[in-house]
Amino acid sequence: MTKKDKKQAEKKTSLFSKVKTAKKNHSKKNKAVLELEKKVTAAEAQVEELKDTCKRAVADLQNFKRRTEEEQKKLISFANTNLVLEILPIVDNFERAMQHKPKDESKEWFDGISQIYKQFKGILEKQGVEEIKSVGEKCDPNLHEAMLHCEGESGIIVQELEKGYTMKGKVIRPAKVSVGNGS
Repeated sequence: MTKKDKKQAEKKTSLFSKVKTAKKNHSKKNKAVLELEKKVTAAEAQVEELKDTCKRAVADLQNFKRRTEEEQKKLISFANTNLVLEILPIVDNFERAMQHKPKDESKEWFDGISQIYKQFKGILEKQGVEEIKSVGEKCDPNLHEAMLHCEGESGIIVQELEKGYTMKGKVIRPAKVSVGNGS
């Protein structure tokens, strides 16, 4: 073999060697690229999972805020319930006093008592307090407390012994009533 042939053979061998090395490197790069693609896919899945978790956390927080606001509104609306329950016996006593109007000439005194009573009733109405209708109504255990049974249509309230009240739709004191027994 001549020098020229040797050089060409060496060049060919060198080229083959470079091609083999390039193929190995390319194969390694492909493996690395595949590994990186797997990592990217896993990272994307993790990002989606974290986004979903974040969305749920935000929704939970919004629900919590809404429930808390509703509870606060309920607390505020019924905060005065105890005070109203303390005032109701006074209103009852005013009503009893007004049923026994004096026969003498104390009309001004009676008118004053009537005005105070109306003022009390107005304050209670502003707070959402309403009387429970009783006489002539069907007895409802959610609204009425049957104290006596007497002659009258069965299940119908014949007499109101003590007025009942609701406050913003919630019973704060049931009406004490006498209910007909059907005789």
